[in-house]
Amino acid sequence: MLKQTMKPLIVLMGITALQAPAQAETTERTTEAREFQFGEAYTPKDGDFIRNDTLASVTKATKSSKKRAAVNAVVNTDFWIYDAWTERFNDADYDGYATTVSVSFDADTVYAEVPVYAVLYLGDADSFYPVHESSVFYIYGESTSDEFVIETDLITGYRPFDYDIMIELYDAQTNELLAVADHTSDADLSYVPLESQDYDRVIVEQETVVEVREHGGALYWPFLAGLLGMGIWRKLSRRTHR
Repeated sequence: MLKQTMKPLIVLMGITALQAPAQAETTERTTEAREFQFGEAYTPKDGDFIRNDTLASVTKATKSSKKRAAVNAVVNTDFWIYDAWTERFNDADYDGYATTVSVSFDADTVYAEVPVYAVLYLGDADSFYPVHESSVFYIYGESTSDEFVIETDLITGYRPFDYDIMIELYDAQTNELLAVADHTSDADLSYVPLESQDYDRVIVEQETVVEVREHGGALYWPFLAGLLGMGIWRKLSRRTHR
């Protein structure tokens, strides 16, 4: 039986500056992430298991970029990610690449209650880059109501691309890697069209206003003189016939 002391997770807002090792990657990638569980804000209480390094308002992911060839499968029958899905928001230039991605996943375990944390990655054709390292949250057996959500705004450094998403689940007490979900295990995590806000630029087309001024040139004054002469002639003709 699951415990009834399920706690909603804190809504964490912070800016994460991610830099891979200089030899492998020089692009600075920055994001802003928000976390949700049970749909409510969470205020830490005395006795809760909390990792201090993940509760700062400005956080930095401690995980490094990973080459695709270096990503290994995890075999742990006590933990698994049952399902994962994504939503995309914000596409100012309407090119099909969104700047905000919401990743939801349901992690399960054979144990009644376990404190864990997650690391979210975006992968291009070469490597997976850490986007956000979460706060500690609890998973409760095989409950379907403890899904965890990471909603991330990509600020800089992510060119338009159909990214693969990888989720790593870690034990919060030992930092042991417990489970992995990615594009190979869940189709919802593959080919997600995204770009950062520095690429999402709206090109404003400026209207060209052409001002046309018309004038008669050399024919203008003779034409007025002809009209004036015609008017005088009509007046004289009226007087003659009276």
